[in-house]
This record gives sequence, C-alpha cells and structure tokens, in this order.
Amino acid sequence: MQKRLATVMITGMATTTDTDAAISRAVWTLLERSGETVVQLSVAVGMSFAACYRKLNGTSTWKASDVAVIAKHYGVTVGDLYSGNPIG
Repeated sequence: MQKRLATVMITGMATTTDTDAAISRAVWTLLERSGETVVQLSVAVGMSFAACYRKLNGTSTWKASDVAVIAKHYGVTVGDLYSGNPIG
C-alpha cells in the first residue's frame, strides 16, 4: 500500500491510484469500527472474498458500483468513501 500512496501527481488532480487508496482507507476504517471481517463484508455486499481483499489492499481498482454498495451497507455516503475519511 505504501507504494500506491507514493504516486506522483502530475496535473494537480488525484490519480485513480490516490482515489483507490482513499476508498480503501475509508473501508478499512469502517471495518474496524463495525468489527466486521473482510469475509463478512464480502458476503454482505455480494463480492468474492478475493476481489474484496484485492481492492482493500490496493491490487485491484474500485468500481463505482462497488463503492455505492459498500456505502449503503455502512450507512455512509459515497463521498465519505471517496474522501478516505468516513463520518458514518
């Protein structure tokens, strides 16, 4: 994850990698707050454990539809997840 967070910003806008890292941070925070495991989250949102784990660990990108389902699951906004700092 450190490698992915060290991305250089060329245009002043966040790169996809930065966005994926922010979403992963937010979801890890929500997992910790809820006491859920990655297995429980993956079942709850209809994603395979492997896919969920890859997204959380930065080896696969997040799809907007995945982010929406996870936001609904935790009762937070999609914007909360994209910010990397969920309020929920």
